[in-house]
Amino acid sequence: MLNIELIKQILIVSMASGVVTTLTVQKVKSQLNTKKFIVGLSFAISMIVGTLFSKSFSDMSWVYCLWSGFFTWIDANVLYSALEDKIFAKHADMKKTIHLERND
Repeated sequence: MLNIELIKQILIVSMASGVVTTLTVQKVKSQLNTKKFIVGLSFAISMIVGTLFSKSFSDMSWVYCLWSGFFTWIDANVLYSALEDKIFAKHADMKKTIHLERND
């Protein structure tokens, strides 16, 4: 039998840590020069932040905390994709250089 309450608890913790993870990935992404490693880095950050977040703020076992980290990655990617055009700067736009002329 499925433990629906446990699944709800894992998803709620994942959504909360997903916000932190999304902001962290965006900050790291702005410091990178390449786009190759963003998915892997996003997964690693999500697993670390999601797992530690759920272990710190809940009484779940390590296995459930790892599931929370995985759901954090899914949630963070969905949030990022939905908000990329509206809030976050695109990676291509971050690489553009703007030259300003000075008229003194």
